[in-house]
Amino acid sequence: MSRRSRRRNGGAEKRWLGKAAVGLLVLGVVSVGAGYVAVRSYLHSEEFRKFLSAEAGKVAGVSGEFSPFRWQGLAVDTDGFQATGDGLVTAVSADGMHTEVGLGGLKRGVWEIKGTNVRRLDVSVDARKRVDEEAIAEEERKSEKRSSRPGWLPRDAELQEMQVGHLSVKAILEEGPVTAGGMK
Repeated sequence: MSRRSRRRNGGAEKRWLGKAAVGLLVLGVVSVGAGYVAVRSYLHSEEFRKFLSAEAGKVAGVSGEFSPFRWQGLAVDTDGFQATGDGLVTAVSADGMHTEVGLGGLKRGVWEIKGTNVRRLDVSVDARKRVDEEAIAEEERKSEKRSSRPGWLPRDAELQEMQVGHLSVKAILEEGPVTAGGMK
């Protein structure tokens, strides 16, 4: 085989490898874009608002709901969160909330909730009640079973920072009611 024919055959292989590399790069960019659109679509859904409501309620042992979300990219504003419960914490009310959802925790299976600002947070506590940890664990198991999210979406939320403009706590103790307000 002459040098000229060997050179032609080698050139064809290099062109094929180059086209394959460009094709894989384009496929990767399209896949990342489609993944971002899918995640953002879920974040803006009613299902995500309900998921976050359940996660927020789980922290305090209450059941509640966020007001409708108003999104700007990955930043969200809502008028508030209202919750009630039969346990130690009997009510939670948060007004004027702003937060951002980070995607850095997707690999760890968590939604990163960061830069959260709450204008006013009111918490009511009944310290006369005892915490039934068995009932709490059972409730968590039930909430996990009801999940209809795709398996690749995170199942937990991680609050990284929260600033509260005005905090008010109303507690009922064995000795009587106590109120603390104006805290920041």
